[in-house]
Amino acid sequence: MRIGISVISHSGQNVWENGMGQNVFFLARLFQRLPFVHDVVLIDVGDQAAMPVQVDLGAMGLRRLTQREATDEVDVVIEMAGALDAQWLRLMRARGKKVAFLSCGQPYVSLIEPSVFQKPGHLGGTDRCDEVWLLPKDAEFAPMMRT
Repeated sequence: MRIGISVISHSGQNVWENGMGQNVFFLARLFQRLPFVHDVVLIDVGDQAAMPVQVDLGAMGLRRLTQREATDEVDVVIEMAGALDAQWLRLMRARGKKVAFLSCGQPYVSLIEPSVFQKPGHLGGTDRCDEVWLLPKDAEFAPMMRT
């Protein structure tokens, strides 16, 4: 199995600036230890051509790819840090790939804040992924996320 995890790079980034960025690397390292996982890559949807200086991808055995580069390199896509292009996700699913959305933030807040503060938000279509994964602390929101 080959797994791709979305990550977002931006100017002046520090891997210690938020938990989600760190958790991408922790999850990638976890998957690398599973005997049936052959490769784990990071799918960068940001605007930089590299990860922050605190991250040594070579030492971690990870590669950074764009969505286009990852198309033929992964069997499973995990949208975690950084929104992946909906059209690309449809292509991947049409090719038989599996897509999971890993909600690291508080689900209700992520859905309601854009409306309350009249700011653009990100809510993917219901056909965007095969599975929605929530952290154990947010298990009570599972019915809402399914809806």
